[in-house]
Amino acid sequence: MVQLTRNGRFRECWNPIRARLGGRVAVTRDGYIWSGIHWAEPPLPGLPILVHRKGRKSPVLDFRYRLPKHFEEEMRKALIENGFKWKEGVEWMADWFEAGPSQVAFSLYSKLLPSEGIFGRSLWMLVRSDGSKVLETKVCVNYSPMLAANGTIWLVDSDMGQDWRWSKIWIYKRGEEKGKPLIDRSVEKEPWADKIILGKVGHPLIE
Repeated sequence: MVQLTRNGRFRECWNPIRARLGGRVAVTRDGYIWSGIHWAEPPLPGLPILVHRKGRKSPVLDFRYRLPKHFEEEMRKALIENGFKWKEGVEWMADWFEAGPSQVAFSLYSKLLPSEGIFGRSLWMLVRSDGSKVLETKVCVNYSPMLAANGTIWLVDSDMGQDWRWSKIWIYKRGEEKGKPLIDRSVEKEPWADKIILGKVGHPLIE
């Protein structure tokens, strides 16, 4: 982790998690800093997540070596409800951290959630910024809900098939109508479509 001044000048840095590859960091308005990693060495028995608080170097929450009971209960429930088995001691990868005013959302990946063709599965969790309560847990395919800084939850969808072909992408607030697509390639053709061949590529990331 790196600490900067308000003017963007380097102040100091330290490594709170031993990792080969780091994930994202989410900072909430109430001063919590959530960080996760893709892979740890050696693998961790809990979740590869640390939570810091503004003004403190030592973490206020450490999920690396023990999975919190209320997290395990919600994760187990979501997997079983979607037809997947729960198994203790399985390594999890954490990514896509997003912060609201007093909530944090992130995605978890493991071999307990196999891919669906070209689409990966994840376990999306929405929790209180202090980690005291799990607000929502959802098994997702390809897309996870997105938590905006003001606490609004957005949904993403597309018409991409298993052949990697797609023409439309939607983004809309949860609870509202899907409406018109944000991108519609069937109407607006790219001027470079007959000049550049992309091959098997996905749609652009929407964040």
